[in-house]
Amino acid sequence: MTNQEAFDKVYKYLMQQKEKSIHKTYGHCVYAGDNGNACAVGCLLPRELCMQLDQLDCPAWRDIVKSKNPAAIEAGKILRGVSTELLTALQRVHDREPHSGEPRTKRMHVELADVAHRFELTIPCD
Repeated sequence: MTNQEAFDKVYKYLMQQKEKSIHKTYGHCVYAGDNGNACAVGCLLPRELCMQLDQLDCPAWRDIVKSKNPAAIEAGKILRGVSTELLTALQRVHDREPHSGEPRTKRMHVELADVAHRFELTIPCD
């Protein structure tokens, strides 16, 4: 997968997502949320794998890629070719936006456009 392919998929996913991928009990962002959503990195991975990643003590992608855990290694294989810095930036966009609502979508677009610019990517047309 290339940076552009990953960005396109994450952009489309996050722009249609109505609320964050959160843990219903603790309220923090997770790769596979109790609400059926996925985070920016999670939407690029199988849900079962995301649920395994959520069990690790290193929720940030930049820490997951350093882990020797089998789930982390598998996720790294799937996302081989995608910049760790890009995935971290996309994860930050998801994590710092409001939980839901229209202002979230507008702000999300602005944040994702900034990421696209920084990584010399284009925003998908549809």
